[in-house]
Amino acid sequence: MTQNFTTAVSEVAEVVAAVSGITAAPANPAENIGRGVFALTVMLTSTTEISETGTKMHLMNIGSYILTPRTDLDRDMARLLPILDLVDTALITEITTVSAFFDGSIDTFGILRWEFVPSYPYSGVECVCYRAMLEDVKQKINL
Repeated sequence: MTQNFTTAVSEVAEVVAAVSGITAAPANPAENIGRGVFALTVMLTSTTEISETGTKMHLMNIGSYILTPRTDLDRDMARLLPILDLVDTALITEITTVSAFFDGSIDTFGILRWEFVPSYPYSGVECVCYRAMLEDVKQKINL
């Protein structure tokens, strides 16, 4: 499989989309959202390093935002937290028990970090969100 930014983000989004409780998790963010818990997966940053002759290394950070429209913070958190455990397990399982590493779209990643975002405006709707960041995602590519 070709290793590129789009494929890596799409494969991470696919893993997140398979988590029970997430109503939508498109590989490309949609303009409008539905109700319930949904996810957005995007490339946050990227660096391309030219390595030894004939190769290059993409180093990127991919973020998966797990969101729900903000109605009551206590209930919103109760809705999100169980899903976070499932997303965390799904992402770690992909690199520890599945040999293809996101269908071969990445070689590895260094850190899985979670951040709470109490106020995240998306498409005109105020949401509460947790952001999973796959940091130091590596793609070694032969030129």
